[in-house]
Amino acid sequence: MPKTVSAAFISEKNKLTTSQVIHLYEIEYSSGGSLYWQYLANYDQNVVFPASGGQTYYRYPINHSAVSENREGQVDQVTISVANIDRVLGSQMEEYGGFRGRKINIKTVFANQLDDEDAYIQEKYMIDSGSVGEDACQLVCTSRMDVMEVVIPRCRFLNMCRWQFKSTECGYVGEETTCNKSFARCRELENQERFGGFFVDTRRKMWF
Repeated sequence: MPKTVSAAFISEKNKLTTSQVIHLYEIEYSSGGSLYWQYLANYDQNVVFPASGGQTYYRYPINHSAVSENREGQVDQVTISVANIDRVLGSQMEEYGGFRGRKINIKTVFANQLDDEDAYIQEKYMIDSGSVGEDACQLVCTSRMDVMEVVIPRCRFLNMCRWQFKSTECGYVGEETTCNKSFARCRELENQERFGGFFVDTRRKMWF
């Protein structure tokens, strides 16, 4: 997609020796029926941009692949890798279907221009698919139209039951009050026929 670049950004980019480049990530997600944003920075400390009263982007192990473009300046695809060290993003992906259709913005700034609110370039994407591994979550992103025009099943393949305990889909009506959503627990409750998961590699979960 076309990028709007400020004069200050171009000037810094064209110097023989530039300041350190920082990538700022804005990831949209849903919780409790409402939309929120996560703000992450691929840097060695938290970043406030613009520096005077702007948004705080929290230091986090996150990066993205190189972005290819066609002759019209439109982005083909980019993969964002987010560390899953605290399992927060991974658990959100498991609960909300991989974030498919959610927005992601990537802002590129220079460390010595954080006080200039116009000195950045921004790329906007939508999440097309994602996967959760032990160490990282992978988000495959593309243009908005690519996501909106492709109709695919929003199905999660994971080895944990997807149903809420004692829901209609679950079907359990016994006296037990908790379930860890594993097949072993479902079998203990003699409810394995209603198990809502798949037998897959437990180290990685995929969405399509």
